[in-house]
Amino acid sequence: MRLSQNQQNTRPCHAELGSELIKLTAYETWPLADVVEAIASQRPYRPALGIDAALEEIEKNKGVLYAPAIVDICLSLFKEKGFAFS
Repeated sequence: MRLSQNQQNTRPCHAELGSELIKLTAYETWPLADVVEAIASQRPYRPALGIDAALEEIEKNKGVLYAPAIVDICLSLFKEKGFAFS
């Protein structure tokens, strides 16, 4: 995993914030993104279930399997900002 230049600059100046940033990026964001992509996309053994099913899964398990802050960001990206897989 590579940090952006802004993330690299944040680490030495704000050690606590920097470590939280790395924790969120590495351990919470990528797994959630992988779950959303896996559910929404076609697999060799099943058709795509769609983005609605993926978002329903993460919303249902928010705070149980997935970090609430990361779920909120993901839901906002799709529902409010109009993000879509291309």
